[in-house]
Amino acid sequence: MEKPLFNRVVETWGVHAERMSYHSNIERYLDCDEYRYLRSQGEAILPYVQEFLMSQDEDPNSKSGHTRSLMVNLVADIAGENFIIPEEIRGRVRLLEEYTRDWLSDRYPQQQELHK
Repeated sequence: MEKPLFNRVVETWGVHAERMSYHSNIERYLDCDEYRYLRSQGEAILPYVQEFLMSQDEDPNSKSGHTRSLMVNLVADIAGENFIIPEEIRGRVRLLEEYTRDWLSDRYPQQQELHK
C-alpha cells in the first residue's frame, strides 16, 4: 500500500469514527470497510501508522483525535501477540497512544528520525 492511499483510507475511516463518536462500544468504530482494509494490509502499514501518530494534533477532540486513539486497536489487531499492552495503562487513552508510539518507534526507528 502506498502512503497516499493509506492517508485517504484513514481519512475516510476518520469520518466513520466521527459519526460513531456518541457510541461507547469500540466495535462500532471498527466495523467499517476502511478498518478491515487497513487491517488486511498487515505489518507493511505499521510505519505509516507510526508516522500518523507522530504527526497528528494531540487534542483528543480534534478530527484526527478519534482516529489517532483508534490506531491502538489497529496496531493490536495487526501485531497480535507481539503487542502486549501493560495492564496498568489499559483504558487510559493518552497513555495507550504514547505506548503505541513508543512500541512502533522501537520497531521502525527510521520513521522517528524523520520527525526530529
